[in-house]
Amino acid sequence: MLDLANKKVCVIGYGKSGRAAAKKLLDMGAKVKISDSKEIQDKIIGQNIEYETAGHSVDFCCDSDLIIVSPGVHLDISPIE
Repeated sequence: MLDLANKKVCVIGYGKSGRAAAKKLLDMGAKVKISDSKEIQDKIIGQNIEYETAGHSVDFCCDSDLIIVSPGVHLDISPIE
């Protein structure tokens, strides 16, 4: 299994899959960042997680060790290209 302890992982898209990924990453000891196009209203945000809403910016994602893209996110957005 991939060792993600203390690695910065950005989850792009915080729908059902993104939430599940973020929770698993936290369990694995990763430093989770979440990027979503909508406002995030979830108790997970209170756990020292960096997040951005209203779009996906390159600056927010670029310092991550790993980026996980949720299935509902278009692959032509700037951070992925």
